Amino acid sequence: MINGVTAEQGERATGVVAAVTTVAGAGLLLAPDRIGPLIGVSATGPARALGVVDLALVPALLGGRPRWAWLAVRAATNLAMAAYVLRGTTLPGRARGFAVAMCLASTGDTVAVLAMRRAGV
Repeated sequence: MINGVTAEQGERATGVVAAVTTVAGAGLLLAPDRIGPLIGVSATGPARALGVVDLALVPALLGGRPRWAWLAVRAATNLAMAAYVLRGTTLPGRARGFAVAMCLASTGDTVAVLAMRRAGV
């Protein structure tokens, strides 16, 4: 254990992120008309594209090594997705809420990345 993070905790953390990413990505890909507007995306194509981006990260989050590097990619992707949604939204209130959530998730991911990197996970 280094800085309070064990290898097992790092593995679990990326597993949880992968599960959330899978659910979000599948929802956006399969039900873009229902899920997209919840995050500020009213058009089907862009909602599906965001879902594909999420789903593309899942295999790397689950099996990529080192795990911290893929969690860092996830954190950066969260910020890119937030910027994309904010820039093209017709639902600004929801887009701002989504952007705040993505920034918070990226902050948490970054803290985990730093601890996992030190722990060699």
